[in-house]
Amino acid sequence: MELLIGLAVALGVLLLLFFAGWSVIFGMVIIGENEVGVGTKRFDVTGKKLPPGKQIALDNEPGFQADTLAPGLYF
Repeated sequence: MELLIGLAVALGVLLLLFFAGWSVIFGMVIIGENEVGVGTKRFDVTGKKLPPGKQIALDNEPGFQADTLAPGLYF
């Protein structure tokens, strides 16, 4: 009986570690109901760059995006 409980606990821990690793690898983000997410774009394959002096990307350039993310689950 103790062996079954030990196996169940070990399996639970392994599943928890698997899903935690999965979310880290694939970039799952949960935005709470009192939070706002800010999107960032790191590079653009077309070579477009953010003009000097501009801090927010309005025309799909790399940088901080003007669109925010509402509460929810994002990948």
